[in-house]
Amino acid sequence: MTTHNSKNIKDKKLIVRVTDFEKRQLKQEADKRGMTPSELIRSFIARLPVPQDY
Repeated sequence: MTTHNSKNIKDKKLIVRVTDFEKRQLKQEADKRGMTPSELIRSFIARLPVPQDY
């Protein structure tokens, strides 16, 4: 996965509240892809456009 952060340092934390059902969905999909839930979320974010103020 390619990121736009040249140092590739993960120093920001994002807290998202989800239901138990949503958490189970995320875990199941991550497991299916051989990823952690965090990796799966980062892969979704990587598909978003580069921020205009970057």
